[in-house]
Amino acid sequence: MTNPAHDETTYLSVDCSRSFARELSTRYGALAAQCVAKQSVRVLVSATHAAKGDPADHLALRDAVTLMLMSGLPAGFRLALVADAPDLRRAFVSLASDAQQLGMRAAVYEDENEAWGWLGVTRPVAPEVSSLT
Repeated sequence: MTNPAHDETTYLSVDCSRSFARELSTRYGALAAQCVAKQSVRVLVSATHAAKGDPADHLALRDAVTLMLMSGLPAGFRLALVADAPDLRRAFVSLASDAQQLGMRAAVYEDENEAWGWLGVTRPVAPEVSSLT
């Protein structure tokens, strides 16, 4: 497994697609720790292709957001949540709404491109993987 959180100059992104609950808890905890340590101003959480996943598997994201809020966020902070499964998207909307009530700028998208646009970050290009033939 590669590093699930990609760190660039001003943003962090984490791909939580096709992950198990225990792995998600670890990823979300690492995301919160990195976000606080690096004072990242843009965060993208992508959970696309998770149609068979249980929204309850992502409860650790709520803990991560709470940690970020309690630790203090840099000016201009934004959190974009991406989910294409309706049940997970509803869970993310609930989390975003709660975070907004506490002063965090958070939004939920079905499409990563829209999320990157809202974050004001050019979508990174995935590294090419060589064929193993």
